[in-house]
Amino acid sequence: MWALLGASLLAGVGVAQPPPGMKGFINAGEYPSLQEAIDAVPPEGGTVYIPAGSYEVTRTIDLSRRYGLGAVAGRGAVTLQGAGITATRIYGKTGEQPVFDLSASGYCHFKDLYITGEADVGVLLCRGKGQGEASAGAIVFDSVYLAGKWRKAGFYDMAGECCRFYNSFFETTAPNSFAVYYGPDNFLNVPSPSVEIMPSSNTEMRFVGCTFGSFAENSVGLYVRGSAADISVWGSYFANRGRAAVVLDGTKACIDSVSLTDVRIEGEHGRYCVYAEGCVRRVTITGGAWVGTGAELIRYVAPDENTWAENWRISQVTMAFYEWAYDDPSVPAFYPRTFPKGEDGYVFARFDALQSSILELTWSAVARFEKDAAGKETARYQTDRKMLVIDKQSRANQITVRDAKDVAIHGTATDTQIIPLGQGGGTQFAP
Repeated sequence: MWALLGASLLAGVGVAQPPPGMKGFINAGEYPSLQEAIDAVPPEGGTVYIPAGSYEVTRTIDLSRRYGLGAVAGRGAVTLQGAGITATRIYGKTGEQPVFDLSASGYCHFKDLYITGEADVGVLLCRGKGQGEASAGAIVFDSVYLAGKWRKAGFYDMAGECCRFYNSFFETTAPNSFAVYYGPDNFLNVPSPSVEIMPSSNTEMRFVGCTFGSFAENSVGLYVRGSAADISVWGSYFANRGRAAVVLDGTKACIDSVSLTDVRIEGEHGRYCVYAEGCVRRVTITGGAWVGTGAELIRYVAPDENTWAENWRISQVTMAFYEWAYDDPSVPAFYPRTFPKGEDGYVFARFDALQSSILELTWSAVARFEKDAAGKETARYQTDRKMLVIDKQSRANQITVRDAKDVAIHGTATDTQIIPLGQGGGTQFAP
């Protein structure tokens, strides 16, 4: 079902005209439903233009088995084109079903759209059993806002591959949910109304200039579950008030080759910036700035004595802790002001087991925010912090940390496993 909220579906303001000679251009405003407009795309593919307005969708928009990689071989790609990221809004109220189903599909392009609503899943991508080739992938988002109360995940990718996301937003405001899920299996038991889901491995996902928001208790911005490989996030931003900005779950199968480059993470009320567990290998973190209130910004957990974090590379990341000494009425009650510190105090990076890795951790501080009798807020640098704690490490590690005074401390596997920072000078400033 498809309804325009507060306006008419008739042609009018915001209705685009196709470029001269363009084939396969469909104006969704001329059809009773968005599904019928999509079904009208010719076999060679085309563009479905959705005029400016707010549309309510109560039944899954089916793009499954249709284009490129889908079961119907040789079908052309489809593009869903809005009038602008804030001009065309699709509000999904599909219950347990996804708002958009891309099962066993490929080469679908979403552009200049705002997709929101209350449903288990916003966009579903998965491989499917059935006729023809069952793979899925090559999905492109360009200037898409996918934000809603997604009870399971905003973008739920099971065994998709070769997907690209540019200048797009992924947010969830539901507890225990993911803004983006990327994994090989149906971890959250999401149904596809169109195909029988086929588990497989995930390969190659790229995010460029994107924003991830996890704004509910125990929510996650980007959740990666093995078997998965080749995930890159460049020049992007995470706002985390849940469990973690990024979770790398290698407890079922290995995760290989993850890179975070020039990424900013603001987790003032989140538990971790990056949480990893199990077989997680070849992780590269370069540049960017991270802020958190958790006991650790980076946490790696080894489920057994035979599992290590392997081939990690971390360099040029600015890290800071914020500790609030007062209640902020603007912050929801379930957001912790500050997480409890462990016996080691604040630790920027903590690994149960680490091998064959190079860590260059720099320019880090802990600031405690206080208010004086006049209500003026100040921040004081704290000294109870440590740059790195490794419970078990191999001789192949190379470690360099710098304290707030830019004093280099070098470590190898034969040195002390807990590397402290300097005292920081005890300076105080009023922002």
